[in-house]
Amino acid sequence: TWEFLPLAVPENSVNTLPVATNRNTILTDSQNNIYFTGDDGQIVYYYWDETATYPNQVQPGLWLPQHTGISGSAGSLSLFETANTLYFYYKGTDNCLYTFTKDKTTNTFSTPATYGSCNGNVKDMVYATGVDEVFYRNTNNQLVLIAPGVGQYTYSATYPVHGFNLVAANDRLYYKSYSNLVVLDRSQHATGTPNSINAAIADHSYLAINSAEEVFYTTYNNDILQAKRNTDGTYQADIALPYQTNPDSEYTGSNGQMTINPVSGVVYYVGWNGHVYQLYLNSDDAWLSVDIGRYNIGIQSQTPMHYRSPHLFYTQSDGHIGNSFYYDSGCYSLVEKSGEQQANFSISPNPASEELYITFGADEGDNVKLQLINMIGQQVHTANWKATEEGHQEQSSTVNHLPAGTYVCRLLVNDSEVAYRKVVIVD
Repeated sequence: TWEFLPLAVPENSVNTLPVATNRNTILTDSQNNIYFTGDDGQIVYYYWDETATYPNQVQPGLWLPQHTGISGSAGSLSLFETANTLYFYYKGTDNCLYTFTKDKTTNTFSTPATYGSCNGNVKDMVYATGVDEVFYRNTNNQLVLIAPGVGQYTYSATYPVHGFNLVAANDRLYYKSYSNLVVLDRSQHATGTPNSINAAIADHSYLAINSAEEVFYTTYNNDILQAKRNTDGTYQADIALPYQTNPDSEYTGSNGQMTINPVSGVVYYVGWNGHVYQLYLNSDDAWLSVDIGRYNIGIQSQTPMHYRSPHLFYTQSDGHIGNSFYYDSGCYSLVEKSGEQQANFSISPNPASEELYITFGADEGDNVKLQLINMIGQQVHTANWKATEEGHQEQSSTVNHLPAGTYVCRLLVNDSEVAYRKVVIVD
């Protein structure tokens, strides 16, 4: 089983971790800082702390009281990042669009100001595709663009905006309209009508897109299908992915919540059983769906998930932000497993520089394997033993060839993972 956890609260915090708003949007930047909206109408900001108790865990940082008044509707917060600046855009409680910036060098925030005409018609789905280039859905379910040189432009009501989110790749914006997929090319900004692609997208579906412009969505049958752009600019939609036949998938169908690793193309989605699944293309060009949650982790329904390697963020059913430590080669939470095997598995010294001394439990004849995995998901060290007796075992492994850093140490018995711990290697 995999384990999951909420973000920790610092010992000197006077407040408990704030609860996220309903259908809260979770954002991260390139420095793995995390931003979301609290139920008190504030934007909550967490900073990336390399010296945290759990190395590389996102730790709570600042509440931003100067940014009060944000609406809690879906997609109410967006950001666009440049080399030196973060540009934030959000829907205020007056249904107007606001903006502020963060200087990445000084870590300071500007004072929020309205952006565009404050006509009170911002509904949700605020989505920035460039500096001061922002889309949103208005109260008439129409797509609106605010951009330099364009001003404020409302697109035709022919294809109203439905669903939960907008996605973009390669200068094209995609959204759900009724059950269809709609695409808007940058050349169509403030002109013409977006193009509709016939599809069968369910009302409860989020969209996920990769850099190859393959769009994933959930159907009314709760299957995940794909639409993709061909090299000639035409589209194929409702492409079936043959993953349901995988005998190890424990497939229960998608409840519509999904996100994607934009680099590897691995899709993460939630099944109707509350488990988290990975959907990926294997070496045989067959799509596989693998249950990596194994139990209901309590993700709040109809809320977005957000992937920023190596973390998967989501809103828990109690409103707190959950944080799981994911690599496409596996999933490791920032807390360790429970159970007899985990309790019997110990590593010393920790930190280590030369040798690791390992104790664990096994039956006589068991094949035991120790793997060390670095912080980018690479397996960098393996040791193998055969248990010569039943019960308590002691072994050692030389690790002085490994670079200093933090590693996940996996213990496998007869090729099944039974325990893991974190270990620090020092020079």
